[in-house]
Amino acid sequence: MKPNHWLRLLTITSLLSFVTGDAFADEKQPLRIYILAGQSNMQGHAEVRTFDAMRLNPATAPLLKKMVETNGSPRVCRRVWITSIGSADQEQTGQLTAGFGAQGRGPKIGPEFTFGITMEDNTEGPILVIKTAWGGKSLNTDFRPPTAGPYEFSDTQLQQFRDQKKDIDQIQAEKKNQTGHYYRLMIDHVKSVLKNPGRVCPDYDAEAGYQLAGFVWFQGWNDMVDRGTYPERDQPDGYHQYSQLLTQFIHDVRKDLSAPELPFVIGVLGVGGPVREYGPDQKRYSAVHQNFRDAMAAPASLPEFRGNVTAVLTENYWDQEVTQLRARERDLKPQRDKIEQAIKAGQLSKTDGQAAIEKLYAEHFSERERTLMRDSVSNAEFHYLGSAGIIGQIGQAFAQALLTMEASTGTPPNNWNLRRTGISCRLWKPALRLFHRWRKNGTAGCAVKLKLSRIVVGDGSHQCQSSFLQRANGLQCFDGKPLTVTNAIQIASNAVFRRCDALFRNDDAFAATANLCMSFRDFSSDLVHQTYLPKPGLLHLSSRAASSRLFAVAQTTKFPREGRVEICATTDALQRTPQAAPKTRLT
Repeated sequence: MKPNHWLRLLTITSLLSFVTGDAFADEKQPLRIYILAGQSNMQGHAEVRTFDAMRLNPATAPLLKKMVETNGSPRVCRRVWITSIGSADQEQTGQLTAGFGAQGRGPKIGPEFTFGITMEDNTEGPILVIKTAWGGKSLNTDFRPPTAGPYEFSDTQLQQFRDQKKDIDQIQAEKKNQTGHYYRLMIDHVKSVLKNPGRVCPDYDAEAGYQLAGFVWFQGWNDMVDRGTYPERDQPDGYHQYSQLLTQFIHDVRKDLSAPELPFVIGVLGVGGPVREYGPDQKRYSAVHQNFRDAMAAPASLPEFRGNVTAVLTENYWDQEVTQLRARERDLKPQRDKIEQAIKAGQLSKTDGQAAIEKLYAEHFSERERTLMRDSVSNAEFHYLGSAGIIGQIGQAFAQALLTMEASTGTPPNNWNLRRTGISCRLWKPALRLFHRWRKNGTAGCAVKLKLSRIVVGDGSHQCQSSFLQRANGLQCFDGKPLTVTNAIQIASNAVFRRCDALFRNDDAFAATANLCMSFRDFSSDLVHQTYLPKPGLLHLSSRAASSRLFAVAQTTKFPREGRVEICATTDALQRTPQAAPKTRLT
């Protein structure tokens, strides 16, 4: 095929993909896969019985409505499936609902529950969560990334072993066996699932494929309390080694999963809430806790990770009200101990003693406060109180962080119905028919420039570009300029936004149109500023709604036979009147 014919087919096909988005709404979507990894707080220790207390907190009441069905039972996600190892004795699989938290003491949830709910509510197509979490594991040893090399004991540690008359050779051998063991288990499980996603997710369509859409890391306690590995932890930069290890961890995960720009969320440990709000009994831990949190978040600020690694401060979701109530409760401990001693001594019956305790609490707490203390806590502070309100907000925040990165980098929305390797093959036949019809009528020289941005797609890590655009790379545009990926998107985007400024005064329509155009991530930041969007969140609007809006505009827009065309007629209109197709040139 001649070069000009390739360019014409390119522009016609991209036109079709733009204006017929709704026609392919039923086409299978790629499976979105998210990996959640860490230690006990990623496992999750929030018992389902703590759900109900969320209604008493204005910050969590709206989330509770999303977490339960109309009958009050935990929500069962329709499009989200999960495979989890480490939280129970065996692998757990199924549709995402409550019960995939740590095993024992009733059904529990971890961050995966509200993470999946948020993703289901904000994306289209099937979703698979791969969760790998084991309690009591460190990054410096258990999850140690391969490129970090073996764990090396310091001279101080070795001397302590000698002073304690311990077998150093045995300790070093055990450490060698432990090093990286859970990193390997994590990667091996992910790769095993990726070989056959349909084993876990019945909605998986092999033709549509899958995309690794994000990784969430939520860990830290065992490193934070490790004096041997971090001897200067109470000093600024005392956890610098953790920052280095986490940076290597991100690189190694991406390499081992062949996803060099896999979006990565760091869940920064935040038990106890912000250190500035610590009570008198917690102040002595402030420096250590803050130093560790800073070290966890540090990789997200590295230039090499700009735009695809972010940190979520889980301290922001701590329940300060319950913490304050528990502090007041501790003040009553002497009185409560006195009553319990009287019960043990036989001075009070168990019934009378319990009544005395309830009376004591009623004198110092309201009914709402007593309910919060009793029903919103199911575990220790280092497990975020086992509170569904806290863990639920954290899981939601992890999902929102990934969605924000996706919007800011211009990753194509799921409902564009494009294959990972380019435009859906379903567009070939209509494109060829229209191309030949235009050529027969002598109008094959037309080009609709703004549609070129529609065919640049990503696989979730921005590794693929449309094969059409790659084939066209290096060819000549109508004005003699080379058609490269860069200038094609620049030309197309500029044209779209000029037309948007003239046609769309409605914020929603304006933002939705921008969403259709922002398919090339290197230009996304500049393009957002050019569109005067009221807020970035509007970029989450459905491209389906946008294409409907443009379809209606195109039907009522008169197009000149010469000169530049900013918005073209619909596919149907062009097929009915091919002789009226406008002749334009890329500028």
